Amino acid sequence: WYEARYRPIDIEWYEARYRPIDIEWYEARYRPIDIEWYEARYRPIDIEWYEARYRPIDIEWYRARYRPIDIEWYEARYRPIDIEWYEARYRPIDIEWYKARYRPIGGVSNIAAVQTFVCPRWPLCVSREKFKGERVPTLQEAVEECINHQLTIFFDVKDQPDKAAAALGEMYHKHPVLYNSSIVCSFQPKVIYKMRQADPGVVTALTHRPWSLSRYGDGTPRSLSAWTNYWLGVLDVLLDWAHHHLLWNLCGVSAILMQKDFISLDYVQYWAERGVEVVGWTINTAVDKQYYQDVLKISYITDSLREDCEPHY
Repeated sequence: WYEARYRPIDIEWYEARYRPIDIEWYEARYRPIDIEWYEARYRPIDIEWYEARYRPIDIEWYRARYRPIDIEWYEARYRPIDIEWYEARYRPIDIEWYKARYRPIGGVSNIAAVQTFVCPRWPLCVSREKFKGERVPTLQEAVEECINHQLTIFFDVKDQPDKAAAALGEMYHKHPVLYNSSIVCSFQPKVIYKMRQADPGVVTALTHRPWSLSRYGDGTPRSLSAWTNYWLGVLDVLLDWAHHHLLWNLCGVSAILMQKDFISLDYVQYWAERGVEVVGWTINTAVDKQYYQDVLKISYITDSLREDCEPHY
């Protein structure tokens, strides 16, 4: 029983079961790394190819593309103010003459506040000798003069909505004829809103020029910063959309004063469908005036009654 249970090892069976390692088979299965194959697969970086693909910055090309500011060109374009030319063109007020002509009321003088005031476009200003004794009219006097000549008045309000609404409201109360012969206009929607809130019977108009926040009238950017101009441009788009879809109805305007370069027959028709009239500004050339009268058939604002005068942006 013991021998049957614990029989001696069968050498042939043992070797067949636990045969020694087959060196040739092992090497065929677990062959050493093929250096040539490895280098072909995982080749080192090709320096020439790498430099050709990821070449360093070409300094000359970079400077040619992003050249520094041309100082001479910059100074020629944005030249500093020529003080002598400026003073000759916009000469300051003669303070002594001003004090003698417009003496302060009640002994209080604000002459220090106007010492820096200059007469705009001096060559176009007439000399005081030619109209000696004349003075700038007050709002009341100007309104009365326009009423006497049966003129249409455009009250162009620049700022101070509350004060403007109060002052103009008083004018309309004193002169009811203004309800049919005047219009209050402004770039600021708040001015129109306050005026309509104070007196719904007043005819009002929004003044608008596309891209007014980011650019001047001649197209020059308001800022030298591209980032600032970008965001101002975004605000311009929003403001233009608001004028054409929201503000005109919110403020209850009867007309819109649009800069002349953005007016066409389609634009006039767009506002006509909404019951709003279009008034163009500023029309100074004879060709533009003829176009507005014969083709667009709308009102316009001009600097002169002559057929041709200095063009305006």
